[in-house]
Order: sequence, then structure tokens, then C-alpha cells
Amino acid sequence: MSRTRALLLPALAIVAAVALVACGGGGDDPTPTETATATESTPTPTPTTSRTPSPTATPRPSQTESADAVQAISGLKDFIDGYGYPSDATFAELRVPKLGVDAQVASRFVGGDGVMPNPEGPAEVIWYDMSLWQGMGGVPGGGGNAIFSGHVDYDYAVGYAG
Repeated sequence: MSRTRALLLPALAIVAAVALVACGGGGDDPTPTETATATESTPTPTPTTSRTPSPTATPRPSQTESADAVQAISGLKDFIDGYGYPSDATFAELRVPKLGVDAQVASRFVGGDGVMPNPEGPAEVIWYDMSLWQGMGGVPGGGGNAIFSGHVDYDYAVGYAG
């Protein structure tokens, strides 16, 4: 075998390996794929395998899944009817009818450590008192940025979360 041919074969193997790695993703198969790579330390390349994850497709909600979400929201109404709102959630009310949100709002202070206290349960929304954090908010109801924390439960895929 000539010296040119001996150098050309490893070079072609490296180019092929790079092309395989560069073009390997994009399928809908969630299992990793194996690609061959070559090392330059030996005259003849020794292929090895590496696992490259492929992205997964995000499912879109169907009409049935949306109906299930309404059921989850009505479950919160049953929770509130049975247990009521937390005792300190008397500051205000937050309503977002399109999302099924009708919640009592409590105020919580954010100290110098920046830790934002959690709501007490699924029926409470927190309006944070950020008065120690200049430019980040202020006293609830006092103007400036308003920072809230709460959640809405659902059991279907969200198209933008991927």
C-alpha cells in the first residue's frame, strides 16, 4: 500500500465520522444512536462508539386532554369547599376566569436572603413584599412591580414547554 493511500484512508474515516456525528440528530426516536469515531494515534483507525441522545417530540394536547384539565380545576373547587382557603389568605383575590383561577391572596415578606416563602397549598397565591430589594418590587398594593406565586394543576402537555 502506498504512503498516500495509507494516509488517505484514516483521513476519510475521520471525515466520515465527523459527518455522521454532525448529521446524526433530529429523528423522533428517543433512544440514543451509536456513531463511529476514529483515533489518530494509530496508522489504522480503531472505531469506538459514543452515545448521542436524540430530541423527543413534544405531544400536543387533544380535546379530551383539555376536558381532563377542567376536571382537575374543578377538583381544586372541591378542595376549597372542603377545607377552605388558608387563614392568612385575606389580602386580596386573584381571578383569571380563562384559566379557572379564583384564589385568595396572602402577602409574604422576602428577607435579605432572597428566599421567597411558598404558598401554603393549592388554593393560595402569594404576593411578595420585596421592599428590601430595591427596584425589584415593593410593598404589596403600594405600586411598582408585583410578584406573585401560585399554580394551576393540569395533566396534559404544554406546547411551549419543551
